[in-house]
Amino acid sequence: MPPQDSWSNHYLEAQFRPHSHLVESAAKACTGRRHVLDLGAGSLNDCKFLLQEGFWVHAVDSEPDFARMAKLLKRREAKFTFEQTDFKDLILPEDHYQIVVGIQSLNFCRADKFDAFMDTVTASVEPMGKFVGVIYGERDDYRRMRPSGCYPSEQKLSALFARGGMEIIAQTHDEYDDPASEDFFKHRHMIYLAAVRTKMLRGPTLAGR
Repeated sequence: MPPQDSWSNHYLEAQFRPHSHLVESAAKACTGRRHVLDLGAGSLNDCKFLLQEGFWVHAVDSEPDFARMAKLLKRREAKFTFEQTDFKDLILPEDHYQIVVGIQSLNFCRADKFDAFMDTVTASVEPMGKFVGVIYGERDDYRRMRPSGCYPSEQKLSALFARGGMEIIAQTHDEYDDPASEDFFKHRHMIYLAAVRTKMLRGPTLAGR
């Protein structure tokens, strides 16, 4: 993700990138009511793919550029809804979504609110529904640029999903130094995961509790 003063350029460039392969895999395996939540939907690439596949999509992001793009998409997509809000203030229905997406976005929740936010997220997944995401790990340089965020270990993530009645079914990480990046954003530690809701557990519905 870019520095705070370049979000507009990031959204303009990112809208031409392909959708996530994690999202495509989850979509192909989905059966049922086909409702999706996209956390940190950004330039809406994954949302557009999911809408083309016939899903109902609710997108969440806090950035004004996201809201402007989402309003345009809403005009032509009846199955699309969105809200511009911070993760710590997010209220979600329980046991509702077949797929929850979090591609390089969960870290934007404040560290002191992250556990409660994850309780809200896992509670929103319906039984046998899935979460798919990419998360900045504890050694990623992005934490130097945004120290207020949360950069969990793989063990921490496993514990939070288990607490929410979810089992991680696939988890890999990629860690490397990117020679093309600026010095402040050179070391990358990315966690890729998919989890399924296997238990009926009631979590809080307000992430800020």
